Amino acid sequence: MHKLKVSIVGAGVSGLSLAHTLIKNGITPIVFERASAVGTVNESLMKPHFLLQSSQIALQKLGILDRIQPISQKVNSLTHYSRNKHLGDSTIKPFIDDGKEYYTSTIESQRLVQTLVDTLPKDIIQYNRLVTGVQQVTKPTVSFNDGSSLESDVIIACDGPESTLRVQLFNTPPLERSHIRIFALAAPRTDPLHTVTQIIGDGLNIGVTPYGNDHTLAWVMYLSEGPHQEYTTDTAKQEIKSMISGIHNKAFNKLVDSATVVVGYPIMNQQMLNEKWYQGNVAFLGSSARQSPVNAGLGLDQNILDAYVLGSLLAKKSPLEAFQEYQNKRLPRAIEIERVGKYMEGFELSTSFLKRIAVENMMKIMHSTGVVQKQSDKMWKQDSEHIHSV
Repeated sequence: MHKLKVSIVGAGVSGLSLAHTLIKNGITPIVFERASAVGTVNESLMKPHFLLQSSQIALQKLGILDRIQPISQKVNSLTHYSRNKHLGDSTIKPFIDDGKEYYTSTIESQRLVQTLVDTLPKDIIQYNRLVTGVQQVTKPTVSFNDGSSLESDVIIACDGPESTLRVQLFNTPPLERSHIRIFALAAPRTDPLHTVTQIIGDGLNIGVTPYGNDHTLAWVMYLSEGPHQEYTTDTAKQEIKSMISGIHNKAFNKLVDSATVVVGYPIMNQQMLNEKWYQGNVAFLGSSARQSPVNAGLGLDQNILDAYVLGSLLAKKSPLEAFQEYQNKRLPRAIEIERVGKYMEGFELSTSFLKRIAVENMMKIMHSTGVVQKQSDKMWKQDSEHIHSV
């Protein structure tokens, strides 16, 4: 058994994926979670996420992909509209790694988190443990709100975009809510859905996507200066219909009418990307290090990959060497995702007629030339190389 003592702050996707990776490599960490159970604090756990091929390769190596695939839904095609105009379709092919096929999927992250918890050894997670700070003298020591403390060899902050440790070590204020919001409704389904549909126009980014393996999600991304609100199913339907009054997509409208679950949540500030992902013997992982642009749809996927890379490196190198290589491999990837996300956001959520025309032409070219598949293959290959290199 590896003797490195690792404390993980936060039992979200990042922290739990890191715990799995460390245990696979002979290190038994402790995970501190401020809530009394998983999924009771993090608003983003209500969201559907893409579980892409590269993160599935990591989960396969951890031996838990077979537990996760039944609660996810394969996606094999992408369709784009602009208002009422069809722009094109693309088939999403599987990525082959070591002779095994991996398909793009969607998953409800609350279910993913619960599965990650269920497949960990008991007593790894300590609940109701709110970390209030860290001291680095001889060894890093986390302090808790009850006045107690614990010394470790390394501490990994996975406590989200409002990370207490990030605020302390980098002297940055807590993040505020962003002006970008996604508002969604989910309807139960019995037949499989393997297509993601996206509609762009009038400052709205609208879509229909599988929500796990038993619901379909109708979502609207838009610019909003207003505060976060609570909705009933009826008021949510009214809100969405008022926003999309100029867009007449039968499938989307039918889905809104049949929805039974409200999935509405604010999005954190999209401008946050740490320039450094560690300080001393404390490293930052997931949304405590970077907040992936929501329109890129890669947050959960990259959290798993970052955790796999970091955990694998900690088992083979000194903490400083592991942190340096983790940052060198994964920070450039985050910068690229942020760059593309911001670029697309400027077009997708614009009310400009000229930008809408530009988006329409760009989407037509992407579908007609196979750029969607080519770019996806390039991304999956790069991430899979990171997995195999550690």
